[in-house]
Amino acid sequence: MGKIRVIDIAWPNTTDIDLERHLDAPVLDGHVKQCVSAVTNALKKPASGYSESQAAHIRWMFDAMRFTHATIRNLVALGPDSPSCVDSLALARQQLEALYSVCLMVQDASFADVYLKSFWRDAYTQFLLDRKERQGLVRFNQYLNQTGLPLMEQLRVSSGDR
Repeated sequence: MGKIRVIDIAWPNTTDIDLERHLDAPVLDGHVKQCVSAVTNALKKPASGYSESQAAHIRWMFDAMRFTHATIRNLVALGPDSPSCVDSLALARQQLEALYSVCLMVQDASFADVYLKSFWRDAYTQFLLDRKERQGLVRFNQYLNQTGLPLMEQLRVSSGDR
């Protein structure tokens, strides 16, 4: 693959947004809830080309996005005088990344498998790090030595990793 140049992917803007125009947030919230509900209900039925675990994972992502949307709304509602409202920007970016991932999964079911395997590997790596860092703390013994490994094995099997 050749180098990607900015000029090849840039999308020049010719019309600016209207800074005086406002959006009715409760109306937007209604649209978001309606869309999330429709998608999650649709994915409860067998989806053509998707396994049950793939559909369940996409459903879970939409539910997570719904909760993040509510958090963004709560942070923005604090107003510009609250330092916490800037956290909504990072969450909005996370929402876009999650939406991009969902779009990939909708485009091709194999991306759901890639996402699930990546999730499992990240969780397992974090578990190994936690186990090493907390091995000397008695209150973590049961999780690190009894609960955690079977949970990691369940995640591995459900991700389809061999």
